[in-house]
Amino acid sequence: MDKARILVVEDESLLAEDIQERLKNLGYEASALAFSGEEALAQAASAQPDLVLMDIRLKGEMDGIETARVLRERFSLPVIYLTGEADDATLERAKETEPLGYLLKPIEEKRLYSTIEIALYKHKMERRLRRIERWFATTTKSIGDAVIVTDIQGQVTFMNPMAEKLTGWMSADATGRPLSEVYQTVNAQTRERIESLMAEALREGVVAGLTNRAVLISRDGTETPIDDSASPVRGNAGNITGVVLTFRDVSERQRAQQALQESEERFRLLVEGVQDYAIFMIDPAGRVTSWNAGAERLLGYRSDEILGAHLARFFTAQDVRRDKPDQNLELAKLEGRAEDEGWRVRKDGSRFQANVIITGLRDDRGRLLGFAQVTRDITGPKQAEKQLRDSREQLRALAAYLQSVREEERTRIAREVHDELGQALTGLKMDLAWLDKKFAEAGHFAGLRFLRQKTREMPEVVDEIISAVRKIATELRPGVLDDLGLEAAIEWQIHDFQKRTGIKCEFGSNLKDIRLSQDRATAVFRIFQETLTNIVRHANATRVKIKLDADGGRLILEVQDNGIGVTARDLSGAKSLGLLGMRERAMMLDGEVTIVGRRGKGTTVGVRIPLVRPGETTHT
Repeated sequence: MDKARILVVEDESLLAEDIQERLKNLGYEASALAFSGEEALAQAASAQPDLVLMDIRLKGEMDGIETARVLRERFSLPVIYLTGEADDATLERAKETEPLGYLLKPIEEKRLYSTIEIALYKHKMERRLRRIERWFATTTKSIGDAVIVTDIQGQVTFMNPMAEKLTGWMSADATGRPLSEVYQTVNAQTRERIESLMAEALREGVVAGLTNRAVLISRDGTETPIDDSASPVRGNAGNITGVVLTFRDVSERQRAQQALQESEERFRLLVEGVQDYAIFMIDPAGRVTSWNAGAERLLGYRSDEILGAHLARFFTAQDVRRDKPDQNLELAKLEGRAEDEGWRVRKDGSRFQANVIITGLRDDRGRLLGFAQVTRDITGPKQAEKQLRDSREQLRALAAYLQSVREEERTRIAREVHDELGQALTGLKMDLAWLDKKFAEAGHFAGLRFLRQKTREMPEVVDEIISAVRKIATELRPGVLDDLGLEAAIEWQIHDFQKRTGIKCEFGSNLKDIRLSQDRATAVFRIFQETLTNIVRHANATRVKIKLDADGGRLILEVQDNGIGVTARDLSGAKSLGLLGMRERAMMLDGEVTIVGRRGKGTTVGVRIPLVRPGETTHT
């Protein structure tokens, strides 16, 4: 254990050295001596002693009492006075410096030792007490609750800043006053004065409170709703030495609670007033805990009939066997939300199609509180959706039939134009040749020369008409499509397109030996024709790449140009009926058409159609 360092302040050098020697014999460190007040202050700063033995009567401008006062204020050093005799006035001055002991000259060694030890212990305890007081003061000042401490008589001994703010009393003004004067509370509803919790804490010896609906009236009359409690303070022997009163402003909490109650009431009225949706709560076990008017209207149960029943009551027997009710709850528990569409059962046994949304409800700690379920009758919309779907299928079937009839009619007309007109024109050409021969034989008749000249010119006109007839027949239904297939028909169309427009085309095909049904080949070819027509009319392109392929059981046609690029507005505009027709042709065969345009970089048209429909076989 370190030796206590003691500073001896004595203006008689012989006595000072004697005391110093005695201190060393007693086991203390007494290396510093001072013979005046000024010298004592300097030695205290350099030697940093633990205790000062101070002669009351020192020579110089500072006597021992004044020196002790400065040492206590500046260095917090404990002092033991050395005195031979002193008058009452001197002793009163000495008391003000709070010395830890007095030693009368001549000094007895045992008395010296006991006085020093007691002084050192008392100083140690005082320092510890001051640290505790500082910690307590800092803590109470920093907390959000108001704190008032009283003694056993109920007089205020301490107030923290929050207590000053709420009561309107400064701690210096309130200290020593009765708590009942500083802290006044009334009942918020009856306005009756509430008995001080301090009296209850002193009387019962236990924590008193919390007071419900208490209102604190401050010094200036301001009223603040509070929660408060009082705890007795006990000494080492267990006896009550005072009371600690804590209280807090609950104005904000009450406003929040009021707002929450109003919000909950509005929500309750909203939910109960909804007629078109069944809205109810379910506990974690799947039992119904609340029921709104919409649920009663939709499912037929009154609130007293259904509360406590399991969710499975609303499911069909088949869904219950499949454990669907619990599966939905488990999904909502894990994912936070579950949505389902299916049949639900009313009280009277009738069924309806429902859209159901289940939401898991959890508290701040993540514990599952239950579920909220919203059920909507979608029988009407589902029926309308089915009718619309059926109507679309009928329209597609009709469109497919019309397309088929049109292709058949075009084929028939093309054949008749080619065969009938072609044969008639060929016969006419032969007749003209015979007529020219006859004119040649009658060449000696001068009047027939003009007719012969006209007869020679007419075969050229007939040839032009024959070419026009063939072109018309080809455009109505290209024979190459029926005779050689889709790949050859596309090559023929590309050649004709380049010849008419001057736009360069690149064509690649990997169809190999795959043969398509007539309806598929016709649909793809017509889509290709419409694509080329759109390129000429709108794309302003100089190059077109065409790719024909078969992959994954689907026929793929891709046409890419380097034109201005189609926009979303172009695709949905009033002039996009041709594009709509392309899509409809593909959809009739369970296929699709995609059109992607990039401004300034061209447009890509993709066609994908199954090579065969279910039940059909592929021909190779």
